[in-house]
Amino acid sequence: MLKQMALALGLVLVIPITASAQFIPKLEEVDTRDQAVIQTLTRNITIKPQEQGDHSTANFRQGNGYSKPLGQYLVEPNVEFKSDYKNVPDDIKVKFAYDLHDHLKNAGFDWPSVRKSSDFKMMPYDKQAEWADFWWLRFYKPYKDLGFLYKDGFKYDAIVDATDIYGVYGRKAWSSADYIMFEDASLQEVVKKK
Repeated sequence: MLKQMALALGLVLVIPITASAQFIPKLEEVDTRDQAVIQTLTRNITIKPQEQGDHSTANFRQGNGYSKPLGQYLVEPNVEFKSDYKNVPDDIKVKFAYDLHDHLKNAGFDWPSVRKSSDFKMMPYDKQAEWADFWWLRFYKPYKDLGFLYKDGFKYDAIVDATDIYGVYGRKAWSSADYIMFEDASLQEVVKKK
């Protein structure tokens, strides 16, 4: 009798916990990104030509409504995005740029970490590409269906664009000549990998 009561009491305690657990979002569904930064990045890449100034992200990326196709026009050599990356929705491009910067920060390759040292060290492109492959496989279904060579071009365009998107944001966040040199060097480093 005592065992039956303990079993019944145990079931009563387990059922509410299990029922309530189904309403707790999975960890990967919770967006922990700084939404103020996400909004700024989104605004920077969706700004219309007549609204943008000389140092807006849109001016360095061009694309829809501009004289040049979507690409990177901040440092030489310029890069026109030719992969399927150019068709990715802007909100996903922004999330990738944010997450790539977060990955660089966690590895000690963001501006606040680098400026503490005497050299402008950068994460090697192949390490960024390895991480990018994981990110795109996880968060963008059409990427999974691309062939190997198409994925390579896609990752290249995505990394160049993300470096540009977050770099221009950093011009305002860390406004200094040293940061601009770091940003330009970072962008040139990923651009030359093609």
